[in-house]
Amino acid sequence: MLLSSVNGIFGGRAQANYAAENTFKDALAHHRIAHGQKAVSIDLGLMVAEGVVAENDSLLASMRRIGLLMDVTQEELIALLDYYCDPNLPLLSDVNAQIMVGIEMPSAVLAKGIVLHHSIRRPMFRHLFRIIPRTQRPYLRMQMAQSLIELRC
Repeated sequence: MLLSSVNGIFGGRAQANYAAENTFKDALAHHRIAHGQKAVSIDLGLMVAEGVVAENDSLLASMRRIGLLMDVTQEELIALLDYYCDPNLPLLSDVNAQIMVGIEMPSAVLAKGIVLHHSIRRPMFRHLFRIIPRTQRPYLRMQMAQSLIELRC
């Protein structure tokens, strides 16, 4: 079980080494599963109870302004650890070798009035633009359509 960060997916300013480390952990989990060994890489969003982000108010505020990351609590992390560290858990498929926790849906970011960060516009996240909660559909339909058009460009 490898604890990683969504930084390996989204990247971050002046953090290429940290992104590389997290991407390596993700690749290692895929490699182990491909060779019949148990593994999972958990890419965490904002850990708000422990760690560097939790200890630095200005860093936490800066990361929250981006709008893509949801808070991940210590209780949520412990629940993930309980599940994935279960010795009775069968070998995961390659699709489940890497999970992301703590990512906001683009519709939720737009509903907050925050401009979408460029990293969420990558083709691998295109499916997230098709998921709009019913309560937000009338308000966000035009914004989401514009974002999809920008994705295709």
